[in-house]
Amino acid sequence: MLLIVIIKSFPVLSAKEHKEYEKLHRLLLKNYDKFIEEYSNERDKLEKDFITESKKLNYDSKEELYEFSLNWFKRSTLFLY
Repeated sequence: MLLIVIIKSFPVLSAKEHKEYEKLHRLLLKNYDKFIEEYSNERDKLEKDFITESKKLNYDSKEELYEFSLNWFKRSTLFLY
């Protein structure tokens, strides 16, 4: 079920959008050291928050797990943009 949510969460890119995405991707790879330094602080905080919140979950509730996963997936995709 989560896989379906993930697939539906990503838009299909037009040819123009794909070209722009590729430019961004290449720019990030070209400047990887600078990018990863800035990115890692935010990523680490997101991961720490995820772990803290996941410890509060009721693992017997499929609905709660689903909502938690969906919420964090959305947060992680917002983090990337």
